[in-house]
Amino acid sequence: MADDFENHCWKDIVPPDVLDIYSHYHRKTFVGPSPALLATSTWKAWVPSLLATVSAIVLVAESLFALAGSLCAQAVGKAHSANGSNT
Repeated sequence: MADDFENHCWKDIVPPDVLDIYSHYHRKTFVGPSPALLATSTWKAWVPSLLATVSAIVLVAESLFALAGSLCAQAVGKAHSANGSNT
C-alpha cells in the first residue's frame, strides 16, 4: 500500500483492497539535487472572457443611462407643457 504522504487524499474514496493492488508502485518521494519550478499562467484563458463580460456590462449600463436620460427629458417636457412653460 502507498505511504501516508501519497494516499492521504484517496483514503476516503479508494478501498484498502484497491490500494493494495497498486502497492507495488510504491516509491520513495523526495526532492532531488536539481529541483525545477514550473510556473504556468492562465491569463490568456480568462482575461479575454472577463473583458468581454465587462464590455457587455458597460454597454448595458450605457444603454440604461441613455434610456433614463430620454425618459427624464420626456417627463420634463410633459411637465413643462402641462404648466404652459417654454423653458
